[in-house]
Amino acid sequence: MTSVASPRAARLNISSSSAGPSRPSSTISVQSTSPHKPSVLRKLRSFGFSVAGRQRSDESTIPSTSLTPEDAARASASAYAELRTHDGAAAGGGGQPTEDGTGMSEAERARVENGYEWEVQSDSEEDNEPDAYSWVDPSLVGTERLRATPVGSSSGDTPSRLHSSRGLADNDPLPPSLPPRISSAPITSVQRPQLNPLDSYNLLVSYQSTSLTSLPASPRRPSLAGPPAGSTPSPHTSSEGVHTHQNAEWHEMVDCSLTESLSREERKRQGLWWEMIKGEMEYVKDLRTVCETFIQPLRDYQPPLIIPEARLHAFIAEAFSSVQQIYLAHASLLDKLMERQRTEWPLLTSATDLLLGLYLETVPLYETYMKNYPFADARVRREAEKNIGFRQYLSERTTTEITRRRDISVFLSRPVTRLPRVMLLIEALEKCTPADHPDRDELPMVHEVLNNVVKASQPGIESAEAKIKLWNIAERLLFKRGEIIPIHLDFLQVLSADGAPERRYDGITQYRRRPGGNILEPVFQPERLMYPFTITTSGGVHARTYTLCTATPAARDQWRETIEGAKTLRRFDLEGNRIFAVHTISVPSNPGPLVAAQTFTWLGRETIAMAYPRSVYLGWRRDSHTYRELIKLNTHMITAVSVLPDFGWLFVLSSGNLMAFSLQELIPASDPATWSSLGKDKAMELGEKDRQVAFVRVGVTKGRVLIVHAYHSRNSHHTHLFFDEPLLPTPTTSKSTFRRFATLTLPGQATELSFFRQTIAVATEKAFVIAEPGNPTYNVIPTYPSSGIERSAVTRMTSGSKPLVMYQVGENEFMLVYDWGACFVTKYGELSRNGNFLRWNLTPTNCAFRSPHLLLFDEAGGRTEVRDIDSGKMCEIIVEEKGTKAVRATRMDADMLIIGPKGLKQIVETVEL
Repeated sequence: MTSVASPRAARLNISSSSAGPSRPSSTISVQSTSPHKPSVLRKLRSFGFSVAGRQRSDESTIPSTSLTPEDAARASASAYAELRTHDGAAAGGGGQPTEDGTGMSEAERARVENGYEWEVQSDSEEDNEPDAYSWVDPSLVGTERLRATPVGSSSGDTPSRLHSSRGLADNDPLPPSLPPRISSAPITSVQRPQLNPLDSYNLLVSYQSTSLTSLPASPRRPSLAGPPAGSTPSPHTSSEGVHTHQNAEWHEMVDCSLTESLSREERKRQGLWWEMIKGEMEYVKDLRTVCETFIQPLRDYQPPLIIPEARLHAFIAEAFSSVQQIYLAHASLLDKLMERQRTEWPLLTSATDLLLGLYLETVPLYETYMKNYPFADARVRREAEKNIGFRQYLSERTTTEITRRRDISVFLSRPVTRLPRVMLLIEALEKCTPADHPDRDELPMVHEVLNNVVKASQPGIESAEAKIKLWNIAERLLFKRGEIIPIHLDFLQVLSADGAPERRYDGITQYRRRPGGNILEPVFQPERLMYPFTITTSGGVHARTYTLCTATPAARDQWRETIEGAKTLRRFDLEGNRIFAVHTISVPSNPGPLVAAQTFTWLGRETIAMAYPRSVYLGWRRDSHTYRELIKLNTHMITAVSVLPDFGWLFVLSSGNLMAFSLQELIPASDPATWSSLGKDKAMELGEKDRQVAFVRVGVTKGRVLIVHAYHSRNSHHTHLFFDEPLLPTPTTSKSTFRRFATLTLPGQATELSFFRQTIAVATEKAFVIAEPGNPTYNVIPTYPSSGIERSAVTRMTSGSKPLVMYQVGENEFMLVYDWGACFVTKYGELSRNGNFLRWNLTPTNCAFRSPHLLLFDEAGGRTEVRDIDSGKMCEIIVEEKGTKAVRATRMDADMLIIGPKGLKQIVETVEL
């Protein structure tokens, strides 16, 4: 019966030594780690051994047997040499004794020494060919008798020691006495060539070398400089057709006969260890990228990107924490892992001791880093948002060559995600590790260490994330705790100062048990009477009401008198230093409610046009006796009027119809007696039929005076703009006419329009649209920067707010006015002034700009807020009756008029004396 020796029983060492100055000799020795006596060799007659690539202990209990170099060459010529015992019978010789009594010829005797014979297996026994790696008979492959990876095997010689015998086999031909090798059947398909141990080892060395070319050199990594002399070519350009790649798997690096001789669980275990070492390679490369690509260049950058120097060091400490110490520890671990992998190739016994030693030492480093990770990520993002130079520094390193186009946040998260991945690999290793393997006890220890680190760090990570969320909320707050927000005296009002006193207690009510009883009786703390009074800021939707309390009624009265006294002094100060004054304009008596008005110059005199629901009055601005009803519309409701005095036109918007009246026909001379009253039949229709004009504006753009009227689309959410250009009178015409200059269709419902040199700005219900008359393309502004801090504040304010109008406040700067405040943009629509914005105390419905002041009209409160756009300071408040509204200026140079319960008024800018 034929059996196979245990993998621990014997191993084959072939070494070359010098037998003399002229002829080298080879020694082939068989060593055993078995505790049996050497007499066991008599039982090895029918045992087959294969040349193995896996190394074992150098201890030997079997005496070495020497062969000549020729015999060694014959033995090594085949990857499947068989070792047999010899008891005096000739192999295939029929057992007939020869002259020396051995029954062997000289050729056979040359192959035998000390009772052992090397034979080349015939291809006819291919089905029973032993595995070249596992020292086992093929008949046992896949059975329970095949033992898994031997435990406790120590590192021995590397497979490079087999190179000498391989060289002899390649150089010396087989002796003629050996039977010729039977050729195998022709191969019809290209198959993967078999790898002997030396080739497989060189593939490993080449893979480690090409995978870690970017890692620093280490004295413990001498073989990474290149494969040993006489090794196989690079696995990427193998002349034998071996195809490997930089992300090779374990089964691709060894011969298929080895993988087939192992059990399914053992193959999986070896693959998992290979995956563990591959992951460690990538992890160390990423940590090195952090240290050498991000940290060190940031320290050495000139001029420094973060100043002062103390702030730079603090930023590096907070952003990168203990990553440099983690990198050094894992680089050392990788050295040891690769050294053990090369020593025990191709079957790695275990590396659990290395992992356990590393993670026990790095537990404090990982806990520190993981708890600090949320702060690090937030700090880097915030610095990139504020610091343009640092943002450019990061973008320069996010390339394919340096970081494979991965952002710095990916590298910062590597230590956080590495431990859970290792835990998953360890759990998988536990499932496929044999029950008698030492890893069965050590792997759970490593898993427990990592699990404790993750669990201990989780509360710190959650706490840090909560703090960051709280910081983000605090940044978005307009009023922060601890801030002193002054209340402007122009908005401060005392609502009540005579309320009934209220009880206030110094402490919490206590309960005491009555002696001898079971009922608790409340024991009240000393109470005090407080006297409240209420104040308000009266700022529209931003108004706030506060209730304050004093200890005595006299103190409350003193507070009220102090507030009213301060407001009186403020009022006197404003009367003598007002920026804008209010003048009253007389109007006709009892014609109805005034809906619109316009002032202009005609025939060299100040003229005013006042629109009522069904008529328009005109007259000289300083003489109310000249007011005449010159336009009368019995069936239409007038909503707006506009004047183009340079061309002599008066525009009336009535019930959605835009009509143009000639001023020369209305007021041909200075004498009111020559003035004529006109009706609808004398007007020129400018609007389109079956369309309702939303508004009309007059202005100058592209060097032309244009009259613009807008329609809101009925079927879509768009606005159609029509631009008409007035023409001067010709000798053949007595008055000017109009021609269609351009049309535009813009998204949204337009409410206001501003004219600029080459473009117009249309305010819709959600945004500002910039367009050029005659050009169908348009842009929506503002465009927000990538900076989160600048973007978040303005985006928060503009979202849900109503755009009012756009003004040009500088050569290349514009102001976007909303109902909540205003922001500044460049001529390209990008935010300027570092994203700073103004915030109103009122909720305006209309506004007017008189550089450098912006007037905001609050119709509900009857107040007008005056702001300096350069400093953002509120200059004054113009207080009128509630319900006072500003007349929308249809011309950019129109006067500021307000209509209130007491009539028409004009706001005039004063001159500093």
